[in-house]
Amino acid sequence: MDVVTRWNSSLDMIEHYLEQQQAIAAALLSSEVRRNAREIDNLDAADIADAEDIVKLLTPLKKATTVLCDESRPTISLIMPLKNTIQVSMAPCDVDSNTVSQMKAAILNDLADRYQGEQAEFLYESSALDPRFRALPHLNNSERDEIFNRLKLKATQMQNQNPSEEEGAAPGSHEHVAGHSKTDLPQKAHAVGGVSAPSKKTALEDLLGDSFSLGDSRTQHTAQIDAEIDLYRKETSTSLMARPLEWWKDNAQRYPLLSTLAKS
Repeated sequence: MDVVTRWNSSLDMIEHYLEQQQAIAAALLSSEVRRNAREIDNLDAADIADAEDIVKLLTPLKKATTVLCDESRPTISLIMPLKNTIQVSMAPCDVDSNTVSQMKAAILNDLADRYQGEQAEFLYESSALDPRFRALPHLNNSERDEIFNRLKLKATQMQNQNPSEEEGAAPGSHEHVAGHSKTDLPQKAHAVGGVSAPSKKTALEDLLGDSFSLGDSRTQHTAQIDAEIDLYRKETSTSLMARPLEWWKDNAQRYPLLSTLAKS
């Protein structure tokens, strides 16, 4: 019997039977075999046809499990493309036999409740951030746009939660302020004990500075992630043999926000 998670041996057994069918039939007809057996059961033409259909039906499932077993570094971005491929191969067909129809229905029913809700959203986002699957061809335009809108939101939130040193530094505390080095700034502050006193904020800056600076920052981040996503979606998908993590490492400078999100 098959182990639940390693059922491929059933498919292998049926394939080997079909390959050796003539030899098996000849062996069952031999007088020696018949002399030692009172009754011999053999597959009829309908059984053989079912076996051939079952092999065709289960082959995509075997390929999917083989892909995951062969991957030295499997990523979760593979899950939804593989699930979709299996579901497409299990679509009902008018020429299906009763056996095949029942098997397809059972497989589709088993897959239906796998990866739903937030879990499905996360897996689709992972596939979108894999340069091999970024086109998401198994989805419609509206579904693809929804996924990339979620990625845009997450990338913006991540950037706002982890501002750069330039944005996070206190006024006068960093080597570069507003794009200028300390030596470029006018020396208006009096030195006290060799240390320049920090410039005093105006009442307006003290009251509204943080809110409006943050708003400007968010606007910049939104524009940047929009540009990155637009460029990313226009790129040609990489080879299926490409390694997505290496691709992001090589393209981190082109996509600083998306690459950070992909890494997370």
